[in-house]
Amino acid sequence: MEIASKYNFVMIFGKKKNRREEQRVTVNAPATLKVLTGAAGDLQVTLVDVSPKGAGLQTPEFVMRGLTVEVVWAGGAMRGKVQYCRPAEAGAGYQLGLRLD
Repeated sequence: MEIASKYNFVMIFGKKKNRREEQRVTVNAPATLKVLTGAAGDLQVTLVDVSPKGAGLQTPEFVMRGLTVEVVWAGGAMRGKVQYCRPAEAGAGYQLGLRLD
C-alpha cells in the first residue's frame, strides 16, 4: 500500500522511496543565490545536491516560492524557480528546492 507524501516520497511499508526521475549528485559546496525576480539581493548558501532538473540548497533565510534565481558556485551557474523553502530538519536555516530552467 502506498501513501504519497507532499515531499516527493512514497511510503511503502514504512520506508521512504524517492520518486525523482533523475538521481541527485551530492555537492555540498558554497554558492551565491541571486534573486532575479521580486526582491533583490544575494544570499550565501550551500549547494547540497544537483540533478539535471533540479537542485537542493541550504539557505540562511526564507526565499519565496516561484521566484526566479541564479545559483553561482565553483562548478558553474544555474538558473531556475524556487519550488519550496521550508525550515531545515536539523539546525538553523531553510531547505530550498530549485527546478532548473
